[in-house]
Amino acid sequence: MSPWDGRDDLKLASLDGLGDSEALRAEAEQAVRAAGGDVSPPRYQEGADASDSVRVTVDGRGELESVDISRHWRDRLAVGGLAGALFEAYTAALTKAVSALGLAAMTGDHALAGQPSRADGNEDWPRPDPEVDEERWLAASWAMLDEIHAELRRLTALEADSAAAAHRDTTLSSPRGCFTVRLRGRDIVEITGDISRIAMAEAEQLRLDALAVLRAAQSGH
Repeated sequence: MSPWDGRDDLKLASLDGLGDSEALRAEAEQAVRAAGGDVSPPRYQEGADASDSVRVTVDGRGELESVDISRHWRDRLAVGGLAGALFEAYTAALTKAVSALGLAAMTGDHALAGQPSRADGNEDWPRPDPEVDEERWLAASWAMLDEIHAELRRLTALEADSAAAAHRDTTLSSPRGCFTVRLRGRDIVEITGDISRIAMAEAEQLRLDALAVLRAAQSGH
């Protein structure tokens, strides 16, 4: 049961706008050309909600770095909308990180996104052997990009069976009780909020509460 009824929060943000594999390939090719063949993803990725009230920063692997909540968020959102804004910002940051890994994989720059290099024994995103001809190298690159696209689709699909899978979900509450994170396995699929607690808290208290519960959720409690 959610902590409050009639909430204006958000389910898993749709990633459909990213397009299909062909669209992602076209985007990747354009990015590679613009960078002269060298795509170095940012060390951090930031996501924000539509009202720009909440910003979430993750590292290149999608691990949480920081949460910021504007002191003026009440001018932009209803109290019941803050939890949804937090989830929207978190999902946006995570999506950027996953997309950047896909582009990095195409040029072998995944180590710059915080990933171990092949020399460190990481075979999750193996770089094609430099002796392989260009056609085979491109085919391997597209395969990597398709895997990234499949992962993005997997994130989107988490919501599709939420009703049937609700009994398998677990919840985690923040220290002040302002936010509740719903987890399916290790995936954060929903964030709800307690309106009365949120209404009484300052922006900094809300920020720390959100940071604590998201970190706990990512670390496996």
